[in-house]
Amino acid sequence: MEAIDAWVDQYIEQKKAARYSKPTVIPKWLRPRCGAKTRSGLPCKALAVWGRVNNKPRNGHCRMHGGLSTEPKTEERKRISLRNLVQYQKNIRRKLIKEK
Repeated sequence: MEAIDAWVDQYIEQKKAARYSKPTVIPKWLRPRCGAKTRSGLPCKALAVWGRVNNKPRNGHCRMHGGLSTEPKTEERKRISLRNLVQYQKNIRRKLIKEK
């Protein structure tokens, strides 16, 4: 019986240690806001995009003001993104049809 009690105590201690070793997650109401200037001239009140891995904002902006992705920087990436645009593909098709 004592062996079981010792095992239970050890198990409880491990659970407590695991609980306190996790990084504390900041509640949403305490997280920073985007703050980008909107069309109305007021700062944006949306939450900044939050990184789950490091538990801090990715770049300080919301999803609507550039928080999720950045534009392509190199010429090669710009050409690739332009090629992937549906409108660009439709225009290329129209030009090819007109040439025939």
